[in-house]
Amino acid sequence: MLEPGSLDRGFVLWFTGLPGSGKTTIAKSVRARLSDMGFKTELLDGDWVRKTINPDAGFTRDERRRHLIRVAWIARLLARNGVAVLCSFVSPYRDVRSEIRKIVEEDAPFIEVYAKCSLEECIRRDPKGLYKRALAGEIKNFTGISDPYEEPEDPEIILDTERLSVRECASKVIEYLKRRDLVKRLKDAGFKGPWEKHPRSILKALSYRLYQSFLISPLIVFTLTGNWILGLKFGVFESIIKIPAYYLFERMWAYIGYGYVERRVWR
Repeated sequence: MLEPGSLDRGFVLWFTGLPGSGKTTIAKSVRARLSDMGFKTELLDGDWVRKTINPDAGFTRDERRRHLIRVAWIARLLARNGVAVLCSFVSPYRDVRSEIRKIVEEDAPFIEVYAKCSLEECIRRDPKGLYKRALAGEIKNFTGISDPYEEPEDPEIILDTERLSVRECASKVIEYLKRRDLVKRLKDAGFKGPWEKHPRSILKALSYRLYQSFLISPLIVFTLTGNWILGLKFGVFESIIKIPAYYLFERMWAYIGYGYVERRVWR
């Protein structure tokens, strides 16, 4: 188990729920927020892992278990090295999720996040068209149709994705992490918070705009008018206007990563 005061460890957020319940969309939003706060993050998504790390994994109960146990060990290793790991997998069986928890908790906190959504709503969304194929008998062992999903009995976080927006779900996860002092613990381990990014934006704004305003622009004005004084005056005026504007531009790009995700809507 994680020893008290082990500030060099990350944690694992394990998102579970029916296909189409919003697991990955929410996980991406949470990851963007954590990354913007300066934390090291990794997102392990079911589709990506099956395509890259474990392409031969099948969908029988035993194959699913072996697949998820491998992911659990990867997540544990990452968390042990200070990474906030977000795992998005259907992971339909309670006993397997319990096994995953035991593996991870040997080294890091494990937080089960249940993306709660009715089967009817998931079928209505069907973002990948998989429910349609499963109902037509084209896909075997499909969770919710031909294979059961066992709801978590006592998850740390329940997200009602039929009622809450992506932003609200992500906020609920972040608030839980704050209550558990996991965010503070990561900062204590040496991770940089959002305010530590501001000096970088200020430095970029000053260096780029001062160079532009007091060298390039005066040179252009002097070339056109032959008047250095006018050129320098123009440079001062330009710097007063453009340095704050360039700084704000830098901050906008710093936040645009999760801003895009936050604007996502349920499909």
